[in-house]
Amino acid sequence: MRNFPGNLGLWLRYHLLKKSFKKIGNNVLIWQGIRIKHIDKIEVGDNAQLGYDNHYQASGGLKIGKNTLIGPNVNIWTINHIYSQKNKPITEQGNEKKEVKIGDNCWITSMCFILPGASIPNGCVILPNSVVGVMKIPPNSVISGNPAKIICSRLSLGKFKKYDK
Repeated sequence: MRNFPGNLGLWLRYHLLKKSFKKIGNNVLIWQGIRIKHIDKIEVGDNAQLGYDNHYQASGGLKIGKNTLIGPNVNIWTINHIYSQKNKPITEQGNEKKEVKIGDNCWITSMCFILPGASIPNGCVILPNSVVGVMKIPPNSVISGNPAKIICSRLSLGKFKKYDK
């Protein structure tokens, strides 16, 4: 089912997986090749699109807003290894879970990595290959880079206003 192509694949993934999600809205598109761990901790709003070959590790909880587009090859992680004790093997230090929140009307473009604890407010666009961690992000921001930085703000007429720093 994960790799079933076309409209039938979209229909099958939505209808066969929707009872597994914590919450899922109407008209959600789950594109081909998606891999999801802890689907029962994911909430998805109406009209969202979960992109091709995405990988979600949602043990810490994941909320995706309505009308949000997630492009291909995006990773969203809500858990990380603890590695602060240099004299103890990382494999013995446990994990830390942090919820990820993505607001309404966002666009996470291709090849992005969203780290545990990230909170992306309404209207944001994350440009390709960005790595977004815990940072203060105003609504309607355009984000780019590794590490991610705010590069401008979206305006209602589609123009861009550069941030002064």
